[in-house]
Amino acid sequence: MTSVLVMAKAPRAGAVKTRLEPLLGARGCATLQSELIHAAAQWATAAADDGGVFVCAGVGEAERLRPLVGPGARLLEDREGDLGDRLASATGRVLAERDGPLLVIGTDAPTLTPAHAEAATTALAGGADVCFGPAADGGYYLVGMSRPAPELFALGEAWGGPEVLERSLRRAAEAGLTTGLLDVEHDLDRPEDARTALADPRLPAAVAEALRPGRKGPLVSVIVPTFDEQAELPGVLDHLHGLPGRFEVLVADGGSCDDTVAIAAAHPVGARVLCEGDERAGQLNAAAADARGELLLFLHADSRLPPRAWEALAAAYRDGSIAGGNFTLRFDGDDPLSRVLTRAYALQRRRGYYYGDSSVWVRREVFEALGGYRPLAIMDDYDFVRRLERHGPTARLPGPALTSARRWRRIGVPRTLVSWWLIRGLFVVGVPADLLAGLYGRIR
Repeated sequence: MTSVLVMAKAPRAGAVKTRLEPLLGARGCATLQSELIHAAAQWATAAADDGGVFVCAGVGEAERLRPLVGPGARLLEDREGDLGDRLASATGRVLAERDGPLLVIGTDAPTLTPAHAEAATTALAGGADVCFGPAADGGYYLVGMSRPAPELFALGEAWGGPEVLERSLRRAAEAGLTTGLLDVEHDLDRPEDARTALADPRLPAAVAEALRPGRKGPLVSVIVPTFDEQAELPGVLDHLHGLPGRFEVLVADGGSCDDTVAIAAAHPVGARVLCEGDERAGQLNAAAADARGELLLFLHADSRLPPRAWEALAAAYRDGSIAGGNFTLRFDGDDPLSRVLTRAYALQRRRGYYYGDSSVWVRREVFEALGGYRPLAIMDDYDFVRRLERHGPTARLPGPALTSARRWRRIGVPRTLVSWWLIRGLFVVGVPADLLAGLYGRIR
């Protein structure tokens, strides 16, 4: 019953991969660490039997890793002490719960393949008590064991130095343990390691992208709010999966009772799923806090971005004066209602009025300066947009983006336009959002 334990540090700028900061900067190192954790978790998921993926994080940091490791991983909180103390504790906890073999990795060797797991388990099955994957810098990228062996990790100040593997082998011999060795691999710690990694075809594409200094444009974090969207969600995730550019996808769920969360977690786009917040504003703010991109883009499940969305966003990002904005919008369908809605929306946008269905985007630092979305029963997107417009210049990017007219077809043009302009007017003059939510429901 193979288990895998990943030892990981949360991706905090200035606290991870610091030897790579001359190449990537502190924030770039944090982005790289996120991709390394994700890659390690994927390797672990492929190598472990059901229920056998464990991730050990720093004290108080375990839940920060949940979006990166997926719902199937068990999160363990680190114990105090040096790396050896933490390894001894974590491996003991896993092996107390599950029979071996146990494979332990860090996040510094992103070129591992299924063959490494197979070689380690074969060595253990063939009689080795312990097997090591030697790293080129004198450490090791993997250790496999079938039973607890805390004596292997009592290296004290040797951790991090060039004699880690040598001393570990000596410890194993002193304890009467037979050992096996895997192929040598390179860790990813220094700028010269980055060059070696980028030349390796096994390097995951996302890690390679994070390793390249001066990357061509921003990472865009697409945040999709959901509530019982099992019918719409597969389509928008398929759309995002095929969209060119540097995107990450986060699904901010509001307590769906259908299969929305399961669909999001299983989709190959690799979305991170968050189920936080009591209302939509809380969900969006939680997802924004977890996002890693320089730009945040809020996309409804029934909306689609234009094919060249990332290029447009990257161009706007390079203009440091632009705080955020939206996309030119078209409502789906060729019926009269869709055409009227599209024209009415374009008229409103020329006057600076727009809503969440036009795929609002914003620089991360601007979003944080504005305090995110306010917890309103209705008009939370409009309220955010008005504050964004006051903060600085915005841009309506070319498109068009596409959104569904499904809600408006049910009530027709007159009541649609009333709901847009009457409710907005009442909100502007100070009518409480709770009262407007009731009026909105009656109009619809």
